[in-house]
Amino acid sequence: MINRILEFATYRRTAVYLLVLAAIGIGILSLRQVSFDAIPDVSDTQVIIYAKWPGQSPGVIEDQVTYPLSSTMLHVPQAKDVRGYSAFGYSLVYVLFDGDTDLYWARSRVLEYLDQVKDDLPERAEVSLGPDATGVGWIYQYALKSDRHDLSELRTLQDWYLRYALEGVQGVSEVASVGGYVRQYQVELDPNRLRAFDIGLDQVVQAVKGSNSDEGGRLIERGGHENLIRGLGYVQGTEDLAKVPVRRTDRGVPVTLGQLGTIQVGADQRRGITDLNGQGQVAGGIVVMQHQGDAWSILQRVQDKIAEVRDQLPDGVTIEPVYDREPLIERSVATLGEVLWHEALVVAAVILLFLWHARSTLVVLLTLPAALLISFAFIRWMDLTLNIMSLGGIALAIGAMVDAAIVMVENAHKHLERLDRPEDREVRLQAVLAGMKEVAAPIFVSLLVLTVSFLPLLLLPGEAGRLFSPLVWTKTLAMAIAAVLSITLIVALTADLVRGRIRPEGSNPISAALIRAYTPVLRGCLNRRWGVILAVVVLGVATAFPATRLGKEFMPPLFEGSLMYMPTTNPGVSITEIGRVMQNQDRALMEIPEVEKVFGKAGRADTATDPAPLSMIETIITLKPRDQWRDGMTPEKLQAEMEDKVSVPGLVDSWTMPIRGRIDMLSTGVRTPLGIKLHGDDLRQLDRVGAQIEEALQGIEGADNVYADRTTFGYFTDVDINRRQAGRYGLNVDDVQETLRTAVGGANLTWTVEGRERYPVMVRYRPGVRDGVQRLQESTLVPFGEGGYIPLDSVADVEVTRDPNVIKSEDGFKANYVYIDLGDRDRDPVAFVEEAKQVLAEEVDLPDNVYMEWTGSYQYFQQSLQSFYYIIPVTLLIVLLLYQLVFRDLRKSLLILGAIPFSLIGAVWLLYLLDYRLSVAVGVGLIALAGVAAETAMVMMFYIDHAIRRRREEGRLRDGSDLYAAIREGAVMRLRPVMMTVLTVVLALMPLMYVSGTGSEVMHRIAAPMIGGALSALLLVLLVVPVAYTWLESRGLPGEPPSRDDPESGSTA
Repeated sequence: MINRILEFATYRRTAVYLLVLAAIGIGILSLRQVSFDAIPDVSDTQVIIYAKWPGQSPGVIEDQVTYPLSSTMLHVPQAKDVRGYSAFGYSLVYVLFDGDTDLYWARSRVLEYLDQVKDDLPERAEVSLGPDATGVGWIYQYALKSDRHDLSELRTLQDWYLRYALEGVQGVSEVASVGGYVRQYQVELDPNRLRAFDIGLDQVVQAVKGSNSDEGGRLIERGGHENLIRGLGYVQGTEDLAKVPVRRTDRGVPVTLGQLGTIQVGADQRRGITDLNGQGQVAGGIVVMQHQGDAWSILQRVQDKIAEVRDQLPDGVTIEPVYDREPLIERSVATLGEVLWHEALVVAAVILLFLWHARSTLVVLLTLPAALLISFAFIRWMDLTLNIMSLGGIALAIGAMVDAAIVMVENAHKHLERLDRPEDREVRLQAVLAGMKEVAAPIFVSLLVLTVSFLPLLLLPGEAGRLFSPLVWTKTLAMAIAAVLSITLIVALTADLVRGRIRPEGSNPISAALIRAYTPVLRGCLNRRWGVILAVVVLGVATAFPATRLGKEFMPPLFEGSLMYMPTTNPGVSITEIGRVMQNQDRALMEIPEVEKVFGKAGRADTATDPAPLSMIETIITLKPRDQWRDGMTPEKLQAEMEDKVSVPGLVDSWTMPIRGRIDMLSTGVRTPLGIKLHGDDLRQLDRVGAQIEEALQGIEGADNVYADRTTFGYFTDVDINRRQAGRYGLNVDDVQETLRTAVGGANLTWTVEGRERYPVMVRYRPGVRDGVQRLQESTLVPFGEGGYIPLDSVADVEVTRDPNVIKSEDGFKANYVYIDLGDRDRDPVAFVEEAKQVLAEEVDLPDNVYMEWTGSYQYFQQSLQSFYYIIPVTLLIVLLLYQLVFRDLRKSLLILGAIPFSLIGAVWLLYLLDYRLSVAVGVGLIALAGVAAETAMVMMFYIDHAIRRRREEGRLRDGSDLYAAIREGAVMRLRPVMMTVLTVVLALMPLMYVSGTGSEVMHRIAAPMIGGALSALLLVLLVVPVAYTWLESRGLPGEPPSRDDPESGSTA
C-alpha cells in the first residue's frame, strides 16, 4: 500500500499539492479559533457549594449546614472527595470529581442532591453553587483608587456598576468584589429607651421591615387614558428611617425609630481587606473565567470593556490592574515561538551542510511548516488549548519530524548520484521513486513508533496527566502528520525540486571527514567485539554513580513572572491588625528594584472560589521584565531578599506563584506545595497532634516554614441559656436567641432600592451595650410577656472561651492541616518526606482515632511513579511490536530495543551534570527518548540489513569476511543519514535548553534526557549495533573476521 501511495505522489504531484494546501488552509483557519492560555488547567473537576448564614459561628455552620451538605454529597456519582469548610457566617463544600468528568454534568448532579437536602437546612441559610470556574480561573484583578472618594464610594462603584459591566463580557463567570466598605444603614437602638417607651425588639423589627416597599395598584381610566397606580415607599435615606413609626403611646402620639436610638450610614461587617503598594486600602475586583474558557480572548474583551467603562467613571477614580495573565500568556507563546524559529534554522543548517544542496534543504523546510499548520486543525478539533505545554510538544517533535524527510531525500540523492542521464525527466523520477520505496516502509514505521510510543503518557494520573496531556497530544499529532507527509508531500517535492547536479557524498568535506574518522574505529570494534561489550557493561555500571545521586521531585517550579506571598498568623487576629501588618509588608516589598507593584489581600473576596481566612494574607507581587533586573538576580535570590524584608515574628511565611497557589488551595485545601492532612473526630486532639508534628519537623534540614493550623485559637463569647430560668419568664431558647441575633449581632432586615444600588438596613443595640462581657450581661434586655424586660444575665451565663474559628472536614471526618514550605530550594522534597516519615514515626504517637496522610507534590509524585511502572513496559512493547513488523526477526527487534537502556547512560549523566532531579518532566523526556533511540538504531540496522541482503542476492556473502565487509559497507557508507537524524534531533532540542522564558524550567527537564540519551544512543548505533550484527548474521557462515580490511570492503569504504 505504501508503494502505491509513493507512486501516486510521484506522478500525481498536483493533486498532492492541492490536498496539502487545502489542509494547510483549514489549519490556518483553525489557528484563529484556538484558545490560548499560559499553562494547562490542572485542577480537578469540582463543584463548590456556597452557603451564607450571616452572624453564625463556625460550630453552628458546621453542624447545621456543612455536615448535612457534605454527608449528602458523598453519594454523588463519580465524586471522589468531599471537602467541607465552616467559618464565621459561611460554609464552603467542595465536591471533587474524577478528572475526565464534565463540569456541567457534575453541577447538574450536585444540584439534584442539593434538592434532596435543602429541607434539612436552616431557613435563613442561603445556599447556591459557586461559579463554573476552576483553580486557574482568576485571570485578572484590579484596584479602584481615588483621592476624592472614600472606600465606601469605591466599593459602591465596584458592586453596582463595574462588576455588572464586566460580568456581561463573554467568557466571564463571575466578578468578585474585595476590599473597601459595603454601605449599610445602621439603626443602633438604646435598650433604655425601648424600656421607657415599652417597645419590644420584635416591634422594631416589624416596623423596619414594613417601612420599605413600592407597590402597584393596577390602573384606572381617566380622560381616555390608562393611569397605572404606584405606591412609592422605598427608603431614600436616614431621614426616612428616622420617621418610621414603631407604635403609638396611650395618648396617640407616635414613637418613631429616630426616638429609640441613632440612625446613620456606616460600613457592613468586613471579612476581607486589600492594600495597593503599601499606600493604603483600596477596593477592587477579581475577574473569574468560565471553565475551559479562552483566557487570552477573554482578557482582551475584559480590557476593552474596562477601557469603555473608564471614561464613565467619576472624576478622580482610576482602575489599576494588579494582576493580568495576558503578559504571562504572551511570554509563554513568545518563548516557544522563538524556540520553534531557532529549531527550524538549526534543522536547515544541518541538512544544508550534509547534503550540500539548497533545493533538497527546501524540501525539508517546506514540509515542516506544512505539518505544523495542518496540526492546528486537529488541535482545534480536539479542543486543545495552546499553552506552554502544548507548544512544547510541537517543539519536542520538530527534530524528529524531519527525520523521514532527511532519510528519504538523502536516499534519493544516493540513487540520483548513480544516474548516467540525470537530465532525463522520466529516468530521474524513476530514480527518486526507487530511492523512496527503498526506505519508505521502515522510516514510516519509525515515525509511527515516535508517534504511538508517546501515547502511554496519557495514562499519567491526576495533575500530571492534565499537565502533560496537551504536550502528548500535540507531539503525537505533529508526528502523525509528519508520517503522512513523509510518503506524500516529501515525495512530490523531491520529484520536483531535487534535480540538477547532485554531488557525491564523498565530495562533501563533512561527510568525508566523518567517514575517515569512523572507518578505523568501526574496524577496531569489529575486531574486538568482546572488548566493546565489556566497555558497554562498564559504562552501564558506572552510570549507577550518578543515578543514585539524582534527587526526586514532582515538578520543577514553574516561574509565572509574578510571585504570591502568603504569610499566616494565628486565628483570632483582628481585621485592623492584619491590615496594618499587610500594609507594612507591601511597603517594604515596593523598595525592591525588581518589584513593579504589590497587591495585598487579607481575608477573602466575595466569591466561593476564595476560602482564605482573615488570618492569611495573599500578596501578589508583580515583577518587572527580566531585562530590568539587577545583574545576577534570579527568582530564587529575589525571593530570599523579599523574605528578609517582610519577615515578622508571629507570621509563618509561604511562597508560591499565583496560578500554582490557587490550584493548590482549591484542589487539596493545602496552600503550600507540600502538606500533611490529619483526620479524626476531635478538633482539639487534631490540634495537639498537629502541634507535635510541627515541632518534630522543625529540626529536619530544609524545613524552614512548617505551620500547623491552630483551629481552636478563636475567641468566643458564649451565652449559655439557662432553660429553667428562661422558662420562669415564659421564654424558650429561640426567644433569647432572637435577641442575641438581632440586638447584639445585628440583622439586615431589608434592603433599600436606590436606582441600581441596594443597601442593607441593619438593626442592633448601640455599641456601648455590646462592649465587654459585663455590659452584655447587664445591658442586653430580653423582652418577655406584655412589655416586660429582663437583663440577659437573668436567663443565661456569659463567658469568654476559645474554640475553632474554622472547621475543616474531608469525606465526613474533621480535618486539620500542617503546611510545609521548603525554603531551601536545594532540598530534595521526596527525600525530605522520607526523612520526615521516620522522624514522625519515632517522635509522634498518633491516637487510635487519628490518621495522617501526605498531600501535595509528594502525593502527586507517588501517583506518577506508580503509573510509570506500567507506562514504561507498554511503551517498550509498542516499540517491539512495530519494529517486528519491519524486520520480522525477533532478534533484530530486540536489538533495537537494546538501544533504549543504552540511551539512559547519556541521559542520566547529563541530568547529573546539570543537577536536575528526577521528576515527571524528566520521565516524559525519557519516554520520548525511547522512540528517538529506537529510530536511530533502526536506521543503522536497516542500512546494514540492506547491504547484507544485496550481497546475498548477488552471491557475494560466502563467509565471515564477506559478512564483515557488508556490515562495514552498510555502516560506513550510510553514516550520513544516521548522523543527520541524530544531529537534527539533538541540535533542534538545544534551543529548549537555553531558553529562559516562562515555562522554560519544565522544557529543560524534558529536553535534557533526550539530548544526553540521543548522544549515547548514537554511540551504541555506530559501535555496538554493527558488532551485534556479526553474531546475528554469522550463523551458517564459515570464517572469522579478517585482521584487516579485505580489499573489497576497503575500497568501498
